[in-house]
Amino acid sequence: MMMLYYSGGEHHTEGVGFAVNRKCLDYVVGFQLLTSRITVLTLTGTMKTHIVAVYAPTEMSSEESRDEFYDRLQVALDTLPRRDIIITAGDVNAHIGTNRDGWNNVTGSLRYGNMNDNGFRLFSFAAANNFIISNTYFQHPLKHRLTWRMPSGKDTAILDYFFIRSRFGNAVHERYGYSDIFEGQPVIVMPDNVPTEAKRIRENLKKVFFSRDGIH
Repeated sequence: MMMLYYSGGEHHTEGVGFAVNRKCLDYVVGFQLLTSRITVLTLTGTMKTHIVAVYAPTEMSSEESRDEFYDRLQVALDTLPRRDIIITAGDVNAHIGTNRDGWNNVTGSLRYGNMNDNGFRLFSFAAANNFIISNTYFQHPLKHRLTWRMPSGKDTAILDYFFIRSRFGNAVHERYGYSDIFEGQPVIVMPDNVPTEAKRIRENLKKVFFSRDGIH
């Protein structure tokens, strides 16, 4: 059984949230409904962990709405204690492309497609907050990295990304995008075989199952 923590729009155009196993609810100490595109789930443990779930406007949205999204996301991050573990995850509607020039400090080599404006915004946000885009570092078949596809199957993309501050980067060993689960929802998998220095992070992360609203 899962408990759903959710924030969404009224016209099926936005929405983001978490599905948490009921056995793990004692670890949930906070849930903030910041906007219909940004929510924060806080977990207690050896280290307090804040998971920021996001659903960014699409590339076709107005520049104002995309600016507003990242402005509000930055405000949300600025209110969280930097000593805590802070993770940002979700559908950022961005294509980051395969060219790493100028962005080696935030991304790995496993990228897909061509960069668009949302991809540039994403990189700029990650660099400003000392985040790495963790799901660009792990070698898996492309079908396991894709997080979106047209019903026809002809068009595919990686729109969902997982960020963590670089100091905690070695805590994340795997990240899969299973496009057939929950009608296209990505599932973040945190394995048990993390390095010793990252065990405190893993102890927190393994307690939550992350999902998002299935709207594109």
